Amino acid sequence: MYIPKKEKEKLILEAAYRIFSQKGFYNTKVEEIAEAAGVGKGTVYEYFSSKEEIFEKVMQFQVNELIRRIKKQLDSFTESADVEDKISKLLDIYLGFARKNMWLFYALVTEVGKLRPDLKQWMHTARSKIFKIIEEVMLEGKEKGSIRRDLDTQIAVPFILGGIRVSAETFFNMKGNIDYKYWKKHVLDIVLKGMAASTGNMPD
Repeated sequence: MYIPKKEKEKLILEAAYRIFSQKGFYNTKVEEIAEAAGVGKGTVYEYFSSKEEIFEKVMQFQVNELIRRIKKQLDSFTESADVEDKISKLLDIYLGFARKNMWLFYALVTEVGKLRPDLKQWMHTARSKIFKIIEEVMLEGKEKGSIRRDLDTQIAVPFILGGIRVSAETFFNMKGNIDYKYWKKHVLDIVLKGMAASTGNMPD
């Protein structure tokens, strides 16, 4: 059966994502990607020069999808939407992404020095877009009084998102049996309420 070139490239990238997710970047072989895509190893090299290039394409797609989902969620909020609810829902998307793509975070940390300069710049731009969206919501919260006014959002945003990544890596790589809802509930509670002692209880 004839498969158009673009469709075949998509099949290879989707297969690569599945195998990367299961085995990680380093433990994945091009032969395994080819088999999962239902094509020969030689066919994979007709589209991509190396496993690293496949990784780059998969990474760009996943990060763009994360940004798309965050923007879509942001656009769905009404003007009267509660800032805490906005932050909770936006971080919920990031939490899900972190949980699903730990292999990607790990590969980025270990491979970043080997990436092409233009791809490093692309990553920086993409990360800045995500930071800016979250920061704008936090600034709105400062204006409305739901977030303390002395909070430095330029420090807070990367601290929060970086903390989520490390937390996800710790719990889902080292404690694979942890309940996702339990983890998400506690992460959001720490972000939104902090660690100071309080007379209130954690939300259900």
